[in-house]
Amino acid sequence: MRLQSALLTLLFLWPATSFAKKDDDRGKPHRAKAGVKVKVKAGVKVKVQGPRHAHPHPQKVPPHKVHVEHAPGRRGPRRQIRVTAPKAYGRVKHPAEVTGFAPSSGPPSTVVTIRGRHLDGRVRVRLDRRPLEVLSQAPNMIQVRIPAGARSGYLSLHKPGGPPMQLSPAFNVVSPPRITSFHPRRGYPGTVVTLRGRNFIRGDKVLLGNLPMEVRSVSPNALTVVVPQAGQTGRINIRRAGQPIASAWGAFVVQLQPPVIHAFRPTQGPPGTVVEIQGEHFGPSDRVLLAGRPLSIKHRNARRIAVLVGRNRSGHFEIRGPNSRRAISTDAFAVVRPPHLRRFRPRVGRAGDTVTVWGANFQEGDRLFVGEVELPLRSSSGQRLVAELTPNVAGGRVSLHRGPETYYAPGKLKMIHPPRILSFSPTKGHTDTVVHIHGEHIDGSPLSAFIGAQRLRIVRRRYPTDIWVRIPRGSAGGRLAVVTPTGRAEAASDFRLLAPPLGFTVRPRAQRPGRDVTLTLSRAQTGAAVRLNGLPLPKKVRDGGRRLIVTIPARASSGHFEIVLDGQTYRSREYFRVLR
Repeated sequence: MRLQSALLTLLFLWPATSFAKKDDDRGKPHRAKAGVKVKVKAGVKVKVQGPRHAHPHPQKVPPHKVHVEHAPGRRGPRRQIRVTAPKAYGRVKHPAEVTGFAPSSGPPSTVVTIRGRHLDGRVRVRLDRRPLEVLSQAPNMIQVRIPAGARSGYLSLHKPGGPPMQLSPAFNVVSPPRITSFHPRRGYPGTVVTLRGRNFIRGDKVLLGNLPMEVRSVSPNALTVVVPQAGQTGRINIRRAGQPIASAWGAFVVQLQPPVIHAFRPTQGPPGTVVEIQGEHFGPSDRVLLAGRPLSIKHRNARRIAVLVGRNRSGHFEIRGPNSRRAISTDAFAVVRPPHLRRFRPRVGRAGDTVTVWGANFQEGDRLFVGEVELPLRSSSGQRLVAELTPNVAGGRVSLHRGPETYYAPGKLKMIHPPRILSFSPTKGHTDTVVHIHGEHIDGSPLSAFIGAQRLRIVRRRYPTDIWVRIPRGSAGGRLAVVTPTGRAEAASDFRLLAPPLGFTVRPRAQRPGRDVTLTLSRAQTGAAVRLNGLPLPKKVRDGGRRLIVTIPARASSGHFEIVLDGQTYRSREYFRVLR
């Protein structure tokens, strides 16, 4: 009775109680407060049952039962044990509900966001029994941080007044990788390298310096990668989520194969020309030389190098790299320097003469000009050009044309052209006739004109193509000629001098048909023909041709007498009447 009174008193003082059903040797159950000690026989089962009525959802909570079996003790058949009742939950107005969380994996310090409903209040989150730091909290969201040293496991959420909730799936704590070694430690581009270490996962990016390496295979303790073609000596590092998280100790030495030069373009050019060299196995630290002198590199890759030609001499391209790597081009590059025209001779020339230009850096394909006229080259070398002056050269500056560029020699070339008569008019005439001579290069001082050996007076000039001269009295005609300081030119034909005009008188001035009429000439002419008003008349020559006697025919009509001599027609001034 005393024991029963004590138990009833404890039930009123302690709300969380437990019923301990003890089957002793007499089979009587006993009530005891949680945490009390009871004596049982060895081998007796003790069942502890919690208060299901205190849980807000009793239908979802299984009975809390604890079965304890005791082996016989060393101190006798009876032994004291401590009976602990399950925790009793009070009613929760809004229990926590979880819809999911993300991410489901990550390294330590990863922030995990748990989403759901009624997540406010004093909510505690654990990862495999390890409490997590709560960064932010809202009724529908709570953020926690994965601590350092955490292990993979299930996340659990506990809100006061409710049972713990285990979240699925398990959170995978990804530990940062570590590279302990790699092999081989040097090699050519394309070499397969094996990384040894731990915590490697698929998706890890491996880089050699800043160049990505191809990943062949992945395991937690090994990575197989390939050295890139453009790889350079440097450290191998692993990036995860864009951040470098592991690096190998020591650098991987990229051994480049000996360079090979296949071709280069262009094959020649002046200083400042950019030449592209094509080949294989060009390294990032390779140097390029031309005739033993280094060149400036504009850009490069493993197969092409662009270099700038400076004030180098012509020669072969050479590529030099570390570890005695070396390559020499088969063909030579010709450095074409700008031509330099120092002087030329003669300063004054005629058509057909040769002009010589001295200078430097002349080459095949250069063109020589005087003014706007190109000269045909007779010979050429690197220091001298010989060309012929053509008749169409008018003189001017001597220049050399190379592509779009033009280079000039100091001074000007003066051309001396001999005169040339192309035509003259009239081709015949009397004395005092003015003759127009047309030609080329009829200029200069002194300028003279001749007909035969007789000098002519120049009455008009239009240089350099035309002059006008007068035929003097007493001239017998002949070949016209022009003399200038550059030479002498003659016409292709003679100027034919006509006889002076023929005068004659007619006596009588009127006569009947059948009668004679005497024509007295100013000079003797035996070959002259006589006509009367266009009608030819027979004649008789008297006094050696000074007098001509003609008979008036019956069909003649009044008019003027005409004498035809050397193609010229001379008409009488007096009018002759035929009497009927």
